[in-house]
Amino acid sequence: MYLLFSQLKKYLPELTDGPREAANAFTKIGYMLDKFYEVEYQGQKDYLLDLEVRQNRADCFGVLGLARELSAFYNIGLSLPDYVIPTYPVSERNAAVSVEADRGVKRLQAVELEGVTVGESPAWLKEYLERYGMNSINNLVDLSNYVMIETGHASHAFDRDLLQGEKLIWKYPVQNEKFTTLNGEEVEIDPSILIISDLTRATSLTFIGGKEVEITQNSKNIILEMAVYEGGIVRQNSRKLNIFTEAGSRLEKYLDPDTLHLAFDWLVSLILDNCGGKIVTNLTDIYLEPTKIDPITLDLNKLNALAGIEIPHNESEIILNRLGFQTVSKQGEVYTFNHAVNRLDVTMEEDLIEEVIRIYGYDRIPLQNISIESTKDITPKVLDLIDTLILHLAANGYDEVRSWVLVSENDINKTEIDPSLAVRTTNSINEEVPFIRPNLATSLWGHFVKGVKNNLKAMRFFEIGKVFRKEEGHYAEHYALGLLRNGVAVSELFQDIQILIKKTLGDVEIRLDKMKDAEIFHPSNTYSVAVNGTHVGLLAVSNKLVTEQEFTFAEINLETINSMIKPFTSSMEITNRIADLDVNISAKNLNEAMDIVAQRTSEIRNSIYSTKFMDEYKQGDVTNYTFRVSYVNLSDAEAKELHERIFA
Repeated sequence: MYLLFSQLKKYLPELTDGPREAANAFTKIGYMLDKFYEVEYQGQKDYLLDLEVRQNRADCFGVLGLARELSAFYNIGLSLPDYVIPTYPVSERNAAVSVEADRGVKRLQAVELEGVTVGESPAWLKEYLERYGMNSINNLVDLSNYVMIETGHASHAFDRDLLQGEKLIWKYPVQNEKFTTLNGEEVEIDPSILIISDLTRATSLTFIGGKEVEITQNSKNIILEMAVYEGGIVRQNSRKLNIFTEAGSRLEKYLDPDTLHLAFDWLVSLILDNCGGKIVTNLTDIYLEPTKIDPITLDLNKLNALAGIEIPHNESEIILNRLGFQTVSKQGEVYTFNHAVNRLDVTMEEDLIEEVIRIYGYDRIPLQNISIESTKDITPKVLDLIDTLILHLAANGYDEVRSWVLVSENDINKTEIDPSLAVRTTNSINEEVPFIRPNLATSLWGHFVKGVKNNLKAMRFFEIGKVFRKEEGHYAEHYALGLLRNGVAVSELFQDIQILIKKTLGDVEIRLDKMKDAEIFHPSNTYSVAVNGTHVGLLAVSNKLVTEQEFTFAEINLETINSMIKPFTSSMEITNRIADLDVNISAKNLNEAMDIVAQRTSEIRNSIYSTKFMDEYKQGDVTNYTFRVSYVNLSDAEAKELHERIFA
């Protein structure tokens, strides 16, 4: 959206900032500056701002809407267009328009004028349109475009004497027909296209006029109309015909019909002043879809809680009032505001909160001492553990597999688990798989068999999911990690498990002992994995009766591992936000990398909030370990300087 700075000043006479400062202000409240031009307008140096306007802000596709935004930002007065409201005659004759379309037209205003003089536009108007990238046509058409730029409302004028029939009709055609646009382009319209028609033909589309009844220097008697449509229909019609116009770009937005009268009255006034003529009909106002938005209640305490700072209540009220939301009532901290015209994007309390914070300024929310409490993290910690394990295993050559949770009795028998421990489903969706898996071995061995058939030489599979058991008369379930490798000894898979557990729990004692009462595969090849004396899982070698080849399998109870993770606690007083910085450490193994990080940070513990292992990847024979170091009570610059110094 182009914006002449002098035109902005016309609506904001109290504005003292220059064009660059105004452009920066627009950026702060959500309108990014695309380009900034120094131009000449009416013999004076002027500036043209090219702003990016969000599609939901129909009001800001007009200069007046953008001026209202800065009125709220600077808390200065907004001067509305200065014109004499036309005197519409009280007559038995209405403008020759009607709406027969069953959808699409929200509001239509129209009037007829006689004796107008169509000719060349005054120099100021031609120059103005040129700055906005439009060619001058004639005074009447140019004035229509001028009002569109200023208000966002497009209009059409028709030569009354060129109509075939008594009136213009808004309707959908009953069959395909040809239509020639103002640009001379012939298109075919079908019954999905909303048209403005006389007795025999389409004379205009909603977003572009027609050649047959265009305004020329011979036009004396006109029908002038301005309408608000259902934006989606205009958009569909425009794209279907591949015709894009300035009028269409505005009419396809969701304009508020309540703003139509100001733009239409202004246009009629300008035509009377510049083209002469007189109004010969009543003002026809067909209002089919009135805007219905109830007053909106805003809890100012909630606003401040979400902003994280105390915004004075009177300042919040002034901002909303400047934006057009007028105060209806106040009950303590709860205010009620009327809907602002041309703000169909604001319908609820959260919208008002966004408006206040946006205009108040995100840059005024400090980086320190935020008053709002952090939202409680309700994500189960075991899910964070699972995410970490998936990243680690994938980085170390394991392929993740996923299996159906339902298994057959044959699957259970192959893992040699006691079938009485398995949970049978009631009314199973498939009688061939009536059990819920009691372990992940029942799933992983099937993937191993497929791998053998596909001649996979080295298999590293893992699966994470829930397993289900009967335990002491009740049903139990927990998240488990299953690992499967072929062609490796028990000790090699155990080393993988050690790295995983130490990565999660730190320096702990991990033992591998033969299980006396093995429940999986054969007893001589099943081991218990224990952490600090607590059983957390098992490791086993498959029975060759299951497959022609052996594989080594491990299953770890992730719920047990998760319960061993010590929550971080600190008596440190946090007055600034936390700064997170990552560092890569090259080491032989994870324990060595953790020792390096601990050693480097040992002398600055008062500035360290936490250190967390994030990821690892191999480069040849060297493994790089990524840690996230969180610094506290330091600015971003201070944290970065300290980080670079200790990990140089």
